[in-house]
Amino acid sequence: MKRQKQKPAKKIRMNATVAGLGFYTAPVQKAVSRWRGCLWDDEIEHLFFTAAMLYSHDGFWPDSGIPCDARWPLFWDLLQAAKEIYTDKTSPVYWLLKSGFSVAVNCRFDDWGTLALQIEKKWHGPAFQADALKQAAKRMKILTPPEIKEATPFFRAVTRHG
Repeated sequence: MKRQKQKPAKKIRMNATVAGLGFYTAPVQKAVSRWRGCLWDDEIEHLFFTAAMLYSHDGFWPDSGIPCDARWPLFWDLLQAAKEIYTDKTSPVYWLLKSGFSVAVNCRFDDWGTLALQIEKKWHGPAFQADALKQAAKRMKILTPPEIKEATPFFRAVTRHG
């Protein structure tokens, strides 16, 4: 019997911190694709982190670390992309970023239906279907790994040991 060659596993590089800030949304990825190859991915992620923190903290983030002149055009593109995702209040992405749904109570997250109701009732946002929120979270890459049966949000849920 001939031994079959296995295909190498596809390496997926994902940073949960920048995913939770909207790095994998379409506007940001459009800006990133223009600059990929010119800078290391880590540098692009760091600049996006800075841009997203400025928007998520309403323009004030004391440790912002604005980049030098050489990085300014990329930083500007990332600021524009962050502005697009952090100001569109009709988008599920905006509400997933702003709602703070990532806090687990007794190690359990609310389900998607409860989150949709909270967005509508508690935060006075638009009415979303649970599936729309789940699909947006999937596109943003902020779900638990697929081997877990029920997809639950995972970003910013940090367990501290010690």
